[in-house]
Amino acid sequence: MRLSDQPRYVGDPWRPGALDEVLADDGDVLVIGTGLTMVDVAISLLRSGADRRVEAISRNGRLPRRHADRYLGEVVPDIATWGESLDEIRAAVATHVARVERLLGNWRPGVDEVRYRVAELWGRLGHDDRALFVRELAGRWGIHRHRMPPSSGVLVDEARAAGRLVIRAGRITGVEPGPDGITIRTADDVRTHSWVVNCTGPQSDLRRLGNPVLDSLFANDLARTDALGLGLLTDGGQVLDADGRPGPIWALGSLRRGELWETTAVPEIREQARDVAESLLDDGRR
Repeated sequence: MRLSDQPRYVGDPWRPGALDEVLADDGDVLVIGTGLTMVDVAISLLRSGADRRVEAISRNGRLPRRHADRYLGEVVPDIATWGESLDEIRAAVATHVARVERLLGNWRPGVDEVRYRVAELWGRLGHDDRALFVRELAGRWGIHRHRMPPSSGVLVDEARAAGRLVIRAGRITGVEPGPDGITIRTADDVRTHSWVVNCTGPQSDLRRLGNPVLDSLFANDLARTDALGLGLLTDGGQVLDADGRPGPIWALGSLRRGELWETTAVPEIREQARDVAESLLDDGRR
């Protein structure tokens, strides 16, 4: 039985009104995923019901780290000698972050400094290394790169200490619906929750996303993705068609993840938007 077919399952917590019924109910909630979306949703749920208990489950049970209480500075590193393979780059990143931690007493500036060179490092990797990173290392990078605010971290710690928020590792192996909730089976136990909320984020493969706009572009050979389906292939943001020719469509943000990887935060999107605007202005002058 599919979890997505259950009436007490919320597949997209960011859809307007998606959590209204959940917030109005004091019942316990299972959240699938332990990333930043879970943090936001769990805090909202715990505030809405004094006796509510939230359990969050993911494959590794890892929480995002928290931001420092103050700005610690950053220096973009020279990555010229960091190599071309995933093993070389991974070792160089670890060495860099460790050095920054020794100098500043904190690892966070080291990660933040690497962030500005990720697109270049990603561009050095071949298909197999990219696939390996996505499969085995992306989650670990994400919890250090995409961190929660200190205030959220305090609330999470308090809720966990009180037993109102439980974080655990595991996989859902079975689903049994009931009149007042959903019974979830994992390898370790069986528990019933009033609601289940999916906070794992969107499908990472654009070809399987089910987006009618993207599906139409693919069906009409107006766009194609990288080999992993992470993003559209572009020429500086101008979407390439099935034959590799730039067309009249531009993309920015997460749609360029396959080419750049780090492409979802405001600094990167701002630069991409500027490049698109400049290109469009250049086209208009011709």
